Amino acid sequence: MAGLTTDQVKAIASTKGRRSARGVLADCLSWELNEDDVKQIIQLDYLYDTIMFAIEKGFAWSQVCLVVQLSMELLKETVDQPITEAIKILKSKCCHYNGKISGRNIQLYTDYFFDTFMKHFKLYQYVFTREREKWNTQLNLTVELPRDPLPCSSGKQQHLWEYDQKWTEIEQKETEKKTELAQKKTVVSEENDKTIKEAYREVEQLEETADKETIAKTVAAFASAHMKSAIDNLRLSIEEAEYDLDFKLEKTSLARPQELGPPPRYNTKSPIRGNSPVGRKSANSKAKGRDKSSKGKK
Repeated sequence: MAGLTTDQVKAIASTKGRRSARGVLADCLSWELNEDDVKQIIQLDYLYDTIMFAIEKGFAWSQVCLVVQLSMELLKETVDQPITEAIKILKSKCCHYNGKISGRNIQLYTDYFFDTFMKHFKLYQYVFTREREKWNTQLNLTVELPRDPLPCSSGKQQHLWEYDQKWTEIEQKETEKKTELAQKKTVVSEENDKTIKEAYREVEQLEETADKETIAKTVAAFASAHMKSAIDNLRLSIEEAEYDLDFKLEKTSLARPQELGPPPRYNTKSPIRGNSPVGRKSANSKAKGRDKSSKGKK
């Protein structure tokens, strides 16, 4: 395994972040970095930590390179050996590098090596001597093919399409609101029917000898139940009319393209004046007036 040069060590040390420095170290070693390869990542971290330790302890740049080379050799030669043999290999390597690396630095590195690598020797040994079990996840995905495009003749201009989208959105909200009001009406109607039935049952259960006060309370409760039902129905009808007018106003206010012609006109749900009692009375008065005038002419 090729060693590192002082320039490469300096480049690694000046790189911010362990992940980025790991990539620089892999390039210096001519390795193709693979984040999924656990052995490679552990080995790169092992060497990177050694570099940073040596720099922090003030090793000369040339001796930092030698310490990295020593760490590479120790990892390669000890992981498949028992721990007693690994210690002998460490001692032999230190003697070999003595003179190339100062005695002080050899002692510092030996202490560091025992506190890190040797402390977790069995774990390193397990990782580097056994193949990792591979876990492959398989998923079945259903791919829906796009539908065949419609002919260009059936297409719409963008402003017409946008208008249709807004119109559809309003109608969708209107449908949802109508459904909500219908459900609300059903609930209120069921509650009022239940109250009226209970009040009617109390009326039926009145005894002939009941006093005037009891009869008055029962009749009042019966009338109150009917009154509440009528008020609720009126309130819901008003609420429905308000929402109906709001949606019609929103549709009418929507900017309509000229190609679609004039906007729709809506009739309100209020009764026609001619069909109301006041309207009929006015019409009858006018008819009587015409009859009188015709008789006078005769």
